[in-house]
Amino acid sequence: MNCCLQLLKDAVTWLRGGKRLMSSDSPKSVCWRCKVPKDSSWNYCPNCNARLKETRNPSPPNPERDISFLYDLFSFGWYNHHVGAVALYESAATINHFYGSGLPEHYSLVVEAPRSQKILRAKIFAEFIALLEVFGVLCLAIAKRKQQSFMWTYLNADPQDVTQFYDRVISAPSPPLQRLLALPRLSDIKKALASGVNIQIAGLPDDLPQLDIDHFIYDYENHIENVVLVARMYREQNSANVLIYNKIKHVFPMVEGAYWLDRPLGPQQAGIAIDDKGTIAPLPMGDTEVDIEILNTHLVTRTGAELMAVCLGLARLGLL
Repeated sequence: MNCCLQLLKDAVTWLRGGKRLMSSDSPKSVCWRCKVPKDSSWNYCPNCNARLKETRNPSPPNPERDISFLYDLFSFGWYNHHVGAVALYESAATINHFYGSGLPEHYSLVVEAPRSQKILRAKIFAEFIALLEVFGVLCLAIAKRKQQSFMWTYLNADPQDVTQFYDRVISAPSPPLQRLLALPRLSDIKKALASGVNIQIAGLPDDLPQLDIDHFIYDYENHIENVVLVARMYREQNSANVLIYNKIKHVFPMVEGAYWLDRPLGPQQAGIAIDDKGTIAPLPMGDTEVDIEILNTHLVTRTGAELMAVCLGLARLGLL
């Protein structure tokens, strides 16, 4: 895990380029997003339209269904972004396969091979940022599980919720993992282990390994640093990476910029247009940069899975 932490730290250094958003303003007096003074009666900020109050009605906790959903997520759906990134990389590396004469017309790519590779490169970046976002959703679902359904939060939390959560995480000093995710005290875990509690949960295998207090201690002490690193990657440069991701997700404004950009993109860059003033976000096409991105996608995926494993262990002890 120490190696994983260092790699994630290196990823933060690679992605960052500006100052971290650090707000010292009281959330009770200003809008969390634009920092304009707000009235306590407002549901939305009239300046930036940020939601200031939760006006939706979350479903109450449903422990049986929530744990089943958590286990399915842990076993299956959580890994989709890493699967997508690896498949996209493999497709880019074997791009000529999609131009063979024996392929049906609708499976043959229309745009030229180097341009197809740039498209796939941008989608790899999008998979990584999407994972950072859903990692925040996972943390929120864990932290709020006692007040509302884990499943409801996971399915309904939006990027605004993630942004506010990550801003709390990277404010100094960072809270311990136990308080951040509303997890039980280690002393309660020790008592449950000593008493031999082992609740059978529908759907979980019967031959799960014996729970060990040392594992819980390690996770409690070390995973908070992982959460902080993910938060920084998501929020660096006031969420510039999220802005690029949203452009890729919604309209995919990829450009080459020939003849009209003041600084044309190089052959080893894929460009995403950000605004109509000519602001372009360049994505490096080199193998090293792409490999780092997929490596970090793997590490964040694994970190989220380990947090879910902690929660499943706590559920077996009757403490979730």
